[in-house]
Amino acid sequence: MKGAGESIWWRLVKDRLVYLLVCLAIAGILVAVLALRLTEAELPMDWRIAGYMALLTIVLAGAALTIDYGRRRAFDRGLRDIEQSRPGDPARVLSLPEGGGLDQRDYRQALLTQYDAHVGELGEARRRAELRHLFTQQWVHQMKTPVSVIDLLTQQAEEVSSLAEAREMLHSIREENGRLEEGLETALYQARLERFERDLKIEPVSLREAARAAVNRHKHALLRAAVYPQLEGEDLHAVTDAKWLIFVLGQLLSNAIKYSKPKPGAKRLTIAIASVPKGCELRIADEGVGIPEEDLPRVTEPFFTGANGRISGESTGMGLYLVRETCELLGHRLSISSEPGAGTTVRIRMATSGEGDGET
Repeated sequence: MKGAGESIWWRLVKDRLVYLLVCLAIAGILVAVLALRLTEAELPMDWRIAGYMALLTIVLAGAALTIDYGRRRAFDRGLRDIEQSRPGDPARVLSLPEGGGLDQRDYRQALLTQYDAHVGELGEARRRAELRHLFTQQWVHQMKTPVSVIDLLTQQAEEVSSLAEAREMLHSIREENGRLEEGLETALYQARLERFERDLKIEPVSLREAARAAVNRHKHALLRAAVYPQLEGEDLHAVTDAKWLIFVLGQLLSNAIKYSKPKPGAKRLTIAIASVPKGCELRIADEGVGIPEEDLPRVTEPFFTGANGRISGESTGMGLYLVRETCELLGHRLSISSEPGAGTTVRIRMATSGEGDGET
């Protein structure tokens, strides 16, 4: 510990060397001025006075250094302990004393700010890693069902005795294959969200074309569920990413299909485009089972399936979560309203580019 104290002392001397030299220079100047005045007055120079002044300067400088050393000793020792601690232990910064100088306090505050930021980023990384792990587990579980169904259908293919049965079996295989494709797409986009900025192209996008592309991707599933989409409104151009917007619409269409199946008969799915103050709005309204009022505030949380999810075995609880995350990253505003038994309406507000407004 003595060596550490001497090291801190000599570091302090080196750090304050310029100030010590300035003090000695001032003392020398004062002695020179005194000598000149005595010479002008034809009085003899008493060099003891010069010695006293030099000694006083040294004593005052030493006292200042000692006080400064006492103020920063604890801080410097704490800093050295942090430097000598094992790597990967950023929490040691919390044990750093506040210090007596303003520079030490500012330095400590800067370290604490960086530590808080590091802890926040680490917590977010762990949360995302856990979310990714849970999503992978659930995704694998969900994908096992269509794989098993397809395997069973292929085993039954040898017993098919009529063309009608063969067509029905092919329709079933196509439906299960569609579920596999949708699951793979969801997993792919969930992984891309980790590096969203690397897969982003912001440009004016025709909302009508994006809606048509999403509907075309789900047309077979829509027909099988007796859900008939209707596109309304003018063709506005929003400032967004076409691929991510189509993905968002696909997730909403998938939900509309999933939760319209329990209702018999034909159901309508309305996709409306409209101008709103400072932008445009894309509205998707289905005639499905709707969302219970108590579940509505939590439907965008990851893995939350709610009452409808317990009824439908197809629910993963990730669709609306991915929609919310994507809309936030794109800078769009998402809102969801629903009436149990009557359907659900999702609204996405976006900025417009002014290009193509008013076209039909």
